[in-house]
Formats: sequence, structure tokens, C-alpha cells
Amino acid sequence: MERLVAGASAAILAGLALNLRLILITASLRDEFSGRPWWQVLPGVHLATDVNWALMHAMRARGHHAGYGYLIGGGIGLIAVWVLSTVAGASFANTVPEPRALGMDFAFTAAFIAILRSLWSGLDRLLPWAGSVAVVLLTGLFTPLDPTWTLILGGLGGAVLAGVLGDD
Repeated sequence: MERLVAGASAAILAGLALNLRLILITASLRDEFSGRPWWQVLPGVHLATDVNWALMHAMRARGHHAGYGYLIGGGIGLIAVWVLSTVAGASFANTVPEPRALGMDFAFTAAFIAILRSLWSGLDRLLPWAGSVAVVLLTGLFTPLDPTWTLILGGLGGAVLAGVLGDD
């Protein structure tokens, strides 16, 4: 029983730590939510995912207007794709022999790399990005921390460095 409680506690703690990023994501959307009634803020907060947030900022970086409407529309689109993909995955799960053999386990990594690439806006932002990478590498190599924690620390390190440098 103790082992079950310890495992559940660790899973809950890891889930909370991993989702701390959503506090920063939704806090960064204050301009989109400012002055809106709660019934508009609530769906906006619900649809604010990493991917949706990153796509919105990538559009802005390219000089396009992307605000509340983009956040809501993108979020609805992502939920639709998520549901359809989940149904397809569950339907075809038994027909795919080994996802790793087909390279399908790399899909999440590839999507993450694509999101990061879309957020890159030039060498003037190199220092916070390099700081994040350095924190992840150093904590991964020289501490016994789980890789999830090294990524969290890397994100926090890059954010702090960007804040100190006055970089948005």
C-alpha cells in the first residue's frame, strides 16, 4: 500500500511540476483576456495549450495579427485534431506492429522541434535559448535528476535569463 501511495504521490507531483508552464502561458495572455467577461476568459484559458500559444506567438513574430480569436479558433482546431487522432490511434493500435520500428515514437520530438523553430526570431535571442540548453545539459549530466526536472529547470533558467536581459 505504501508503494502505491508513493507512486501516486510522485505522479501527482510530476504532473503539477510539468504543468507549471501553463501558469506562465496563461499569464502571458493577459492582454488577450483584459476587459473580457468571464464567459470569454474561461474558454480562452481552457484552450491555451503550449502548441496553441506557440503558434499564436509564431504568427505574431511573422508580423500577423493573432489575438483572442486566433487563440480560440486554434484551440478548437487542436481539440478536433486531438479527438480525431486519438480515435484513429485507438482504432489502428492493433494493426501497427511496433511504433518504434516505424519511427513513430519520434513524432512528439519532431513536433516539439517544429514549434521551437517557429519561435526562433534571430540571434538577438540566442542567449536565453543557449542558457536553457546549458541548464538542461548540465543538470542532465551532473545531477541524478529525472529528465523531466532538467527540462523544467532549463525552461525556468531561460525565462529568468530572458527576464534579466529584458528580452520578451
